Amino acid sequence: MEKGKEVMSEKEKYKWFIAHVAYRNDNNVKSLLDIAGLECYMPFKTVVRTWKGEKKEFQVPAIPSCTFVRVAQSDFIMLQMMKEISLMADRSDHPLSLSDEQMEIVRQKLDASDNPGAVVLELIEELINR
Repeated sequence: MEKGKEVMSEKEKYKWFIAHVAYRNDNNVKSLLDIAGLECYMPFKTVVRTWKGEKKEFQVPAIPSCTFVRVAQSDFIMLQMMKEISLMADRSDHPLSLSDEQMEIVRQKLDASDNPGAVVLELIEELINR
């Protein structure tokens, strides 16, 4: 039974944070987070653009300049030191965070939405006002 408690407390040390990404740095930030070993969720969508008469498909962020990062308390300082991102905060200047369960609900909403930006704005407003 003690072992189960250790696993549970280990899970509780991780939180998801909402981060604003520097303009047009989405792919760069995703790479930096991957290299740092930090889990992130940055949904992408496929768009078709025409260049010189040819249609090409591109993967672009579904929510430009926004990502969700899951970090342990011990790695939080590493996240704060990244100059390419800034953590979104509430009115008391505490970083907005989500539990794993809350993040799973957000993922489902984002995946089902035609307007993921509106989902994120609604989420941020809810977190700020709690």
